[in-house]
Amino acid sequence: IKSLVNEDFLIGEILIVFDGYESFNKQFSIPDTFRKKIKYIYCGINNGPGMARNYGVLFSKNKYIFFLDCGDQSLPNRASIQLAILDKYDVSFGNIREISPTGKEVIRKGASSYLNARRLIPFRNPFNNVTMAIKKNLFIELGGYANLRVAEDWVLMGKIIKKELKISSLDKALVKVFIGENFLQRRCGKKFFYDIRRCLRILLKLNLMN
Repeated sequence: IKSLVNEDFLIGEILIVFDGYESFNKQFSIPDTFRKKIKYIYCGINNGPGMARNYGVLFSKNKYIFFLDCGDQSLPNRASIQLAILDKYDVSFGNIREISPTGKEVIRKGASSYLNARRLIPFRNPFNNVTMAIKKNLFIELGGYANLRVAEDWVLMGKIIKKELKISSLDKALVKVFIGENFLQRRCGKKFFYDIRRCLRILLKLNLMN
């Protein structure tokens, strides 16, 4: 939240979603500039990151939606950059600066164009989900994220491509992501496999892969 302070004048509200009873005891240090802009949403059952984001959007009163996962940081001027883009486009993406546990930094780039994203979507998510800024009405029209614990963003990107929304993919890092143990644990095991399989079946129904 502190990474947003320099653009507080552009931010109408911040919604913090507690996903499941286990998260209710989490504490956040809220800068004074945001104290009147904060809304808390408590979900008794943990339904995963996609559903948590969907709930946040439903409670939002703003025209544009930005996402920021717990632990990630928005880089300077992200809001101003993407708000300007949303004047002409439906959805905006950028690169992420990924920080490993050893401190190594890697820039993860998204697809450079709609055609490139269309080619990549059968194999992986072509965009960096945590950098997404989107018009609220279009997000709701698409049905938001899929009810999956992993690959929920991959499905949403498929729906964005299928709908042929006007996509801007900026070749600039917008979010700093810290890769920790929890990040890796979510991406292994049977549940991961089953969710990936469900994701691919949805993409198949959308005729985005053969």
